[in-house]
Amino acid sequence: MNPALPGIVAISFYLLGSYSQVRNLIARTVTRQSDLVRLVLPALIFHGLFVYSVLDTSSGIDLSFFNVAALISLTINVAVLLASIREPVHNLYVFVFLISILTVAGCLAVHTLAFSPTATPRSVSPSLLFHIVVSVVAYSILTLAACQSVLVLAVERRIRNRAAIDPVHVLPPLESLEAMLFRFLWAGLAILTVSIATGFVFLADKFSEHLSQHHTVLSVASWVVYASLLAGHTKFGWRGVTTTRWSLVAFVLLALAYFGTKFVIEFLLQRG
Repeated sequence: MNPALPGIVAISFYLLGSYSQVRNLIARTVTRQSDLVRLVLPALIFHGLFVYSVLDTSSGIDLSFFNVAALISLTINVAVLLASIREPVHNLYVFVFLISILTVAGCLAVHTLAFSPTATPRSVSPSLLFHIVVSVVAYSILTLAACQSVLVLAVERRIRNRAAIDPVHVLPPLESLEAMLFRFLWAGLAILTVSIATGFVFLADKFSEHLSQHHTVLSVASWVVYASLLAGHTKFGWRGVTTTRWSLVAFVLLALAYFGTKFVIEFLLQRG
């Protein structure tokens, strides 16, 4: 399948969604869930077709840098859509749509401009596939936690400065935003734990070939920060600026663990 068509259509729907979100923020109105769903569902369908077309090759699965980025943004969209059934998380689409546009456009540019592959497609065993799926889900949920942290910081800063809330006034109350943040953090930490554990179990003999020590150290460091943050919240009641800032620190470590090391391996060292 030629990835160009589903990729362009997906980007078009994400652009429409971004326009809708920004317009409503400027007008200080809340976007109706039904309106968002009508844009998100077709975007997800074409985004999914695009990801499938770039991942599935005759030589195996192509887990190159931009392909995985597009896969993660797809998973993030699915996570927000599912969470929105019970939680008022539609404001996260401001971040999610932008992430999706950038990842799909970047992946599409690499494939349509016929750049040489940055990773060698390979067959994937069931155990490795499980590890990949868990890792993608963990990264996606913790990305949402990082986006939620930005929203919490924005609301806290406006309240602390006693400024007019402006577009931020359409957000849920600060307490609700924080509660959602911790739900994302708990879920993300649990799945990240499984991801790291399966990485040691299933990839123990492949660290020297495909994974750098930096990846392992940064992933574990991110896990430690997340775990310490949630332990402090449970035992000492940490919240507010303390939790949001450390949440962002942990996410930066996690992003460097995967995308930072993957970028170095594929683009600087040119090894798949």
